[in-house]
Amino acid sequence: MALIVQKYGGTSVGNPERIKNVARRVAKFQAQGHQVVVVVSAMSGETNKLIALGRRLGGLSRDESAAASAYHCPLNYRPLVPRDRRLIITGLGDRLAPPEQAGVLWEHWDRCALHWFPGNHILHVSQPEYLRRTNRFLRPFMWDRDEARLSS
Repeated sequence: MALIVQKYGGTSVGNPERIKNVARRVAKFQAQGHQVVVVVSAMSGETNKLIALGRRLGGLSRDESAAASAYHCPLNYRPLVPRDRRLIITGLGDRLAPPEQAGVLWEHWDRCALHWFPGNHILHVSQPEYLRRTNRFLRPFMWDRDEARLSS
């Protein structure tokens, strides 16, 4: 069977009934014989509470906090990597980095290579096309030509 990686957070674990639904889903895949890795992030609203607490403890205003976050935004910079070495891999069901954000980055990065897959931003080891495309893209840059030729 397959190794399945599932990520839950936000509203999917926002109350006891939703947590039970997640547990049932995980149990279903395990009962089918799959190996399941589950990644659980903060419940609905908890990330916002942590950000507010950090602002309060650091004595930062909302504007200062937003400015600090903008520093890390790739849209604030022109890419230094040549266009043919850029690849955006994005999930159609991602809530943390929704498809609209990937589209904006794709435009900003001069419409470089883009791979869509169903699901969210967790690595999809059970999606062979995703892994094949990543391997094809990285192979010329990761290994020397003799080694790449041997593994083809």
